[in-house]
Amino acid sequence: MAEVEIGLGKSGRRAYGFDDIAIVPSRRTRDPEDVDISWEIDAFRFDLPLMGAAMDGVISPHTAIEIGRLGGVGVLNLEGLWTRYEDPEPLFAEIAELPPEKATLRMQDIYSEPVKPELITARIRQIRDAGVVSCASVTPQRTEQYAQAVIAGDRDRPGPARWSGGAQPRGHLDTVRGRGRDAAADRDLREGRGDP
Repeated sequence: MAEVEIGLGKSGRRAYGFDDIAIVPSRRTRDPEDVDISWEIDAFRFDLPLMGAAMDGVISPHTAIEIGRLGGVGVLNLEGLWTRYEDPEPLFAEIAELPPEKATLRMQDIYSEPVKPELITARIRQIRDAGVVSCASVTPQRTEQYAQAVIAGDRDRPGPARWSGGAQPRGHLDTVRGRGRDAAADRDLREGRGDP
């Protein structure tokens, strides 16, 4: 591209704006009806290729519901603030306003509150009652500890649910990722032979 002199020893290149360019469909243009962007995990199909990360700063129960309504899935962190506090919104606002040198100490204090199994159950029910797939994450070392609270959140209503953690709990929840003692133990748990 040729440079254009614009004044005393200064030059520039020609730039184009949206009004200067016409995008013309080529013979390879696809009709949106011909393209399928859906994806599946086991028997669950999602129309939008979006899985929201299991992080407090990303997914709340409300966000998981909205992503689900759009066709994706939001993964709720079952060890985050949403299962430690009935209403963590003021805490999120407080963290956002803190200067960096004070944020870490305050976050450690906030996260010292124990996870409440009844809030795990309530959050899963909240998402499921909205008619979308409930998907949650828990660390492998806490899987057995919180399994019954997860099952209780799923028990009252038939339909899709996801368990992303270690051993698959008893009930009709599915394991996205298993971490048993070894691959054989994972297989045994998935097939119902073995004790979680």
